[in-house]
Amino acid sequence: MTFESDDVVKEITGYIRKLNHVVHIGLSKSGQPHGLTVSQCRLLRVLSDFGDLSSAQLSRKLYVTPANITGIIDRLEKKELVKRLMKQKDRRISHISLSEKGQALARHLPDPIEEKLKSGFKHLSQGDVHQIKESIKQIIQMLDNETVNSWEGSSRASLPG
Repeated sequence: MTFESDDVVKEITGYIRKLNHVVHIGLSKSGQPHGLTVSQCRLLRVLSDFGDLSSAQLSRKLYVTPANITGIIDRLEKKELVKRLMKQKDRRISHISLSEKGQALARHLPDPIEEKLKSGFKHLSQGDVHQIKESIKQIIQMLDNETVNSWEGSSRASLPG
């Protein structure tokens, strides 16, 4: 690797860190008026997008450990935003669903990043948008191939942050 390419890698790394920061700040701001953390906002949005999910499925979609997802669910359950539904055949497995209060909040919980991207993509060609998507996917594959593979087939990728 040449000196010039080292500089490009450092610049790209800086952009990735900035992107992570922007996503985190955007989600943080959208949850603050409701007393929600970034992780809690992300969980509500995932349930709103995908419907009832098991703790394990939520853990994978949010890229957090099972122990972390349990804590997030516990706190949202105390706020009466989600509820646990035990499976009839196997009581060890529960599905998490939005309560009525959680559904109402999730419908009005903006995703500022998604809205900004939709607005910005209006000014780009379909080919440019596809190229951006593929470039981001390639970067993630370089960093963590398992993450990209777990996104395949989902209609919406829940980015960490």
